[in-house]
Amino acid sequence: MAYVLGSSQRNNQINQRETLVFTNDGYSMRYFSHQYPTSSFITARYISGNRPFYFWYKVVSLGYYPTPVKFTQKNSKDCIQYQIPDNYSIETEVSKIKIRCETKYQPNGKVRFTIVWKVNRSEWSIYSDRSATSAVNAFLKKHNRPNSNLSGVYIFGFDIGRLHEYRLEIIGAPVTLAGNLERQLDL
Repeated sequence: MAYVLGSSQRNNQINQRETLVFTNDGYSMRYFSHQYPTSSFITARYISGNRPFYFWYKVVSLGYYPTPVKFTQKNSKDCIQYQIPDNYSIETEVSKIKIRCETKYQPNGKVRFTIVWKVNRSEWSIYSDRSATSAVNAFLKKHNRPNSNLSGVYIFGFDIGRLHEYRLEIIGAPVTLAGNLERQLDL
């Protein structure tokens, strides 16, 4: 099934007549269109109710899975936990503001989730050592949207299966996506 993406920000980066084919890779509840690593741009779509939501991403730095790797927090008993890469950086958009999401493992063993954005010529950032969702919600609060809640997994793109696969391919680990609720790195 093919969909034409309507985001003006993303259309600046692709030919406006291009039709994007979205596929589900079994790693996420979302559908993705990409040609990674040939192109650093990735588009995501998911449907809530009958309403489609679109995200775009530009991979700045793929990052890598350190040993031991940390996982995203569980928000319910049966939810999927995703591995969190170190030195990862991705650009996207939240509330019509272009942001850069970054992860960095700290010496104390925690992961720092940082969101960076620009206002005029000034660069601003906010971070959380708790979770990506905490960083996203702090960003939303800073931008006068205190009642909004967005998934840190979605905004940071931790569920983009192709990026996960590529990180595993780089280190020569076996790639297994479908059927796993917890994405463990077996070295």
